[in-house]
Amino acid sequence: MTVYTWGGDSPIEKVETPHGKAKDAVIYAASGSEKGELAAIPDMLRSLGMTVVPDKIDDKFVLRVSGFQNEKEVASALEENSFVQKAARQEQATPKVKEKLNPLAVIREKSAVASGWTYFVGDAILAAAGVMRKDYNEVAQAAAFTSASLVMMKYGAQDGDKAFSGLYDKMLLQFNKEGIEVPELKHTSVKELTKPGGFVQKVDEFLSHHPTEVFTAINAYAGYQGILAGKEQKNPMKLAAGALILTGMATAALVPEKGKNKIVPEAVEQIGQRIGEHSPVKDVWKQPVVEEAKGVVGTLFSPVKKFTDWVQEKPLRFGGYLAIANNVASMKGSLDERKTNPALAAYLPHIEAGTTDSPEAAEHRALLQKKMTKKDFGDLHKHDLNTAEGRESFGEVRDRVGQAGKFGGAWKVNLAASATYMLANALLSISSKDGGGGHGHGGGGGNKKDVNAELVAASAAVIAAQPEEARNELIDKMSAFMAEQRGIKFEPKELAEQLRAKVAEAEQSPWLTKVGGAKEAAPVSHVQAVTQQREQAQHQSLSV
Repeated sequence: MTVYTWGGDSPIEKVETPHGKAKDAVIYAASGSEKGELAAIPDMLRSLGMTVVPDKIDDKFVLRVSGFQNEKEVASALEENSFVQKAARQEQATPKVKEKLNPLAVIREKSAVASGWTYFVGDAILAAAGVMRKDYNEVAQAAAFTSASLVMMKYGAQDGDKAFSGLYDKMLLQFNKEGIEVPELKHTSVKELTKPGGFVQKVDEFLSHHPTEVFTAINAYAGYQGILAGKEQKNPMKLAAGALILTGMATAALVPEKGKNKIVPEAVEQIGQRIGEHSPVKDVWKQPVVEEAKGVVGTLFSPVKKFTDWVQEKPLRFGGYLAIANNVASMKGSLDERKTNPALAAYLPHIEAGTTDSPEAAEHRALLQKKMTKKDFGDLHKHDLNTAEGRESFGEVRDRVGQAGKFGGAWKVNLAASATYMLANALLSISSKDGGGGHGHGGGGGNKKDVNAELVAASAAVIAAQPEEARNELIDKMSAFMAEQRGIKFEPKELAEQLRAKVAEAEQSPWLTKVGGAKEAAPVSHVQAVTQQREQAQHQSLSV
């Protein structure tokens, strides 16, 4: 980290800029700065294309700044605009402090990306097994798995900066919809924020915001392919494995992650409200109210409710656990194949020769009847070898069995794939749909940006600049808006409390700028007003 200072008389105490890839700087206001005294600094930085979030750290007013190209850019901007004197600048580079390595924490933080790489290795092994036995359903399954693995490898680590940037733009647009002039919109037009990108950009944005949904959806399809492969190979355990992964991954894809269940306080509040409707107090204990309370509590602690809450808390955990069960089933199928494939190879010539009742075929027939379903065993004898079509279909079965026995047995390769997938699924089960190891945005990539806190601070700075009578309504609307956004783990009520606390804090900020209140009917944004003025000027010039 580099720390810039400009002496005791400077309105800026210091600027901290991290080294390396981090692009967040923190500007500290000097102690004793008056409310609104430094209001011009945020707007100046915004005019240079930077994102500015007024906040407070250790009871000091700060500006969090991002969107610059090099670590000296923020300090230089302050100097070039005469907020501080360049001649007084002092720089101090602080040595990087090595944090004590916690292997478990590292695994959790990078679990999503690590699972992607591990899946990719398993995909290659599975494809090799499919090629060995000429089972192209299995090859197709491996190809589907690979596309999903590539998505998780690239997008599994949610970038906190990228997540915040996307939510920040949405926040600006939401304020604009409410008829509020936002300082950023002096420099970034609504048209620019809503302008659609090209196809590649749209795909990239979609994958970056929904990596786990895409991953689990593709894996659900691959599970379906696994069902087909198990059916083709007459392997019931492999068929069951495909069904498990289809169920687990489809659930993980479709169920939204809700974090820790909040039904308990909500149920208590619900009961309290119902009790409060009865007056006098003695009516509280009338049977209908007591029965309703019992019903709420009973539902709360029912096994079905507990299970659904557990799934919704972390859907990837449910998908990962079923996928591990799928791996166990696949391993069992591979071990069964170790015995059944040689038996099939020895038994098929007896079918072709019509000697299935001979003593030589009895041992192989008994093993196959034990390991295969009655239908699948019966299907082996349904080929009419007196017809060309029957001989061709029987030849396909014989060739597949022969291919699977090459190189010491394809079952060994399937067993290795299942073991690799088991590790990958264990990593997936500790991951979050909102980025890596279950810590919200930034959890998977080691990026420590607290997206929720910064979004609340940014929103509070805008609300604090509005007339007092308009703030409560804005707080309610913005808290509801933020609660709907991906990666925000708080309910509207909690966000409203956070916003009110931050608004009260921002009211005393030296960065505070009064940007005007909510507009009257038919609101026109700052950008729209400027655009209208330009159009009018062009029209007048043409008329002349």
